[in-house]
Amino acid sequence: MSYLLKDFGKLLKKNFQELRQIYTPVSTNCMRIYDQNIQEIPVTVDVYNGKVLITDYGLLDDDEKVTPESLCNAAVSMLYVSREDVNYKFRGKLQNHQQHEKTKQPPIPVKVSENGLYFLVDLGQYSDTGLFLDHSVTRELVMQESAQKSILNLYCYTGSFSVYAAAGWAREIVSVDLSATYLHWAEENMKINTLLSDSFQFVQDDCKNFLNMAEKQKETYDLIILDPPSFSNSRKTDQTFNVQRDHVEYIRQCSRLLNKDGSILFSTNLSNFNLQKQQLKWFDINEITYDTIPPGYSKKRLPHKCWVISKLPAVNQENLI
Repeated sequence: MSYLLKDFGKLLKKNFQELRQIYTPVSTNCMRIYDQNIQEIPVTVDVYNGKVLITDYGLLDDDEKVTPESLCNAAVSMLYVSREDVNYKFRGKLQNHQQHEKTKQPPIPVKVSENGLYFLVDLGQYSDTGLFLDHSVTRELVMQESAQKSILNLYCYTGSFSVYAAAGWAREIVSVDLSATYLHWAEENMKINTLLSDSFQFVQDDCKNFLNMAEKQKETYDLIILDPPSFSNSRKTDQTFNVQRDHVEYIRQCSRLLNKDGSILFSTNLSNFNLQKQQLKWFDINEITYDTIPPGYSKKRLPHKCWVISKLPAVNQENLI
């Protein structure tokens, strides 16, 4: 075994032991234990209830000593798991607004616990697992702010923010996504936590269409969660979404649906994203990025950026158009 693999294995063991001490008392068994810590091994390693997922972003050098199998074997040796419990996924960098499609792997379903709440993940057939671990702290913030509030969760994916809002006693939750698959997944996540309610809606729609309709119907919310993909060009709609290009328009439109003292939780994982504050001068903008990065993640290479945005007092509605 090369010295790089030995260092990789030692880090896996050390990080997992330290993170388990943090997470076990709060009933969490899913976490990132390696975040490209060694320059020559730029992969991530996540643990999902005893299952290990190694993700290769296409950055590994052609080194005969550091191969997918050698990384898996190091995880088996240092984390005391079987080879069947270690999964390796290649996720190369996308070009020209490509989007990740389903993988060719079969489903690998796992039920995990995060802060005492349960979520269904799939380590196999999707490029993402169904639960973005980098937002575990952000989800807690949503739970703390949800009591008796109306919540709109746009681009809800598998509904993890909605589950936390429900656990925080939200009065109303509307979860919106264009994918029927993800909406069904979101309902299942609610169901396994026994949180399904008639006051929680799952709406299959393009988020822009939903916002337009909600504005016409004068719907309002106390908290709007806007955590969109960096880019979207679904075959189900003629519209494309680009977070850098479109975020000002979406934030302004969301703000017109806010109740008094309401706020928008806006997040993106686009690494070179630039919030256009000059075009949002009628808003109170509070960046909370560093407060929402969980243990195990690098703060030099941020997994996401995050802001709480609300309207300034006495703002003329015309300024929000």
